[in-house]
Amino acid sequence: MVQTLGQIMDQAQSRRFHTDKSARSSEDGLSQMDASVLLTQIKQRMEELQQEKQPETLSEKRAACQAECDSYNQREGNLPGDSCPKCLNKGRVLRPVFEKLYDDFAATSFRCNCMPARLAKQRLLLSGIGPMLMKCTLDNFDTSLDYWQNSMKADAAKFVTMAHSGYWFYIGGDAGSGKSHLCAGIMQELLALEMACTWMDWVDDSTRAISGWRTEYDAALDPWRRAPVLIIDDFLKPIKSERNKNNLPKEDSLKLAYSIVNYRYNNPKLVTIISSEHNLETLVGFDKAMASRIEHRCGPDFVLDNGKEGQRNVRHRYQFKTEKQPAPGQLQIPDEFIDESLAGV
Repeated sequence: MVQTLGQIMDQAQSRRFHTDKSARSSEDGLSQMDASVLLTQIKQRMEELQQEKQPETLSEKRAACQAECDSYNQREGNLPGDSCPKCLNKGRVLRPVFEKLYDDFAATSFRCNCMPARLAKQRLLLSGIGPMLMKCTLDNFDTSLDYWQNSMKADAAKFVTMAHSGYWFYIGGDAGSGKSHLCAGIMQELLALEMACTWMDWVDDSTRAISGWRTEYDAALDPWRRAPVLIIDDFLKPIKSERNKNNLPKEDSLKLAYSIVNYRYNNPKLVTIISSEHNLETLVGFDKAMASRIEHRCGPDFVLDNGKEGQRNVRHRYQFKTEKQPAPGQLQIPDEFIDESLAGV
C-alpha cells in the first residue's frame, strides 16, 4: 500500500512517542537510526510522486474532476419523497466547473431539479389539508355523473401538457362539483413534472394576510406572488352574513386578490390555477381589470364554468341521496360514484 508523506511523518512521530524509558540510555543512537529510515522513506516517496503522471492538459484535468463527481453522484441518498434518478435522493449533484484563476476544474455542488417539487410536496403533507389533497388525482376524478365532468377532466389534462408555457387555469361554478379535486389533481401532475406548487386556501390565508400581517403585508404576500405554480382554492369565496347579504367581496379582499393576480400576470413564467364559486363573468363585476388579466393568461381553452347553480353540487347530492330521491326524469346518482374519503374536497 502506497503511503503518503503525512503518513510516513505520523508513523515516525508515533515511534518516537512510544519509545520505552529503558531504551533512553541509547536515545541518541535510536534517534539517528529513526531519522535515517525516515529520510530514506521520504526520498523514496518523493521519487514515486515524480514518476506518477499528473493531469496536464485541460481535457485530462476535466476527466479527473469528472471521475471525482461521478463517484459522488453514484452514491444513494436518503431524502424522503419520490425517487429521483438524477441525484439518487441526495438533493444535490456534482459537476466539473472550470476555474480560470487556477487553470483547473473543481467539483462543484448544484441543487437537483427535484428539490423544489420535493419541498413543495413535503410542505403540503405537513399542512392540515395536505393529506386530503394528496389523495386527489386526475385519475380518480369521478366522471360517471354527466358529460360536463368528462369535459372538465379533459380540459385539466390538456392544461397539464401546456402549463410549462405559462398558461393559467380558472374553474368557477357550483360548490361541491369537484373544482378543488380537479385543481389538486393538476397539482399532482405538475409536481410529478418537478414544478414547485404552492396551495393557497383563500378563506384562511387571505384572512390572515389582511388582519394579522398588516405590518409586513408585502413580505407576507411574496410566497403567493412568487410561487412558480400557485393554486388558489375558493377564490373570493362568498360568505353570507348580516352585513353582507349579497355575498360581495370586501374591499380588502379585492385589493389582496388584485395584488397577487397583477404581480403574477406581469411575470409570464408564473403559473396560476384558480377555483372559485364565482364564474369569470361575475369577477368582471367585482374588478374588471383583475378578471381581464385572468382571462388573458388562461386563453380560450382554460376558463371553465360548470354553471347551473345548485344543480352540480354532487357532494351535496351524494350526501342526501338516500333522503331525497330524484323525481322521475331527473338524473340518477350511482350509489358509489364518489370516494367518501374525498367527500370534503
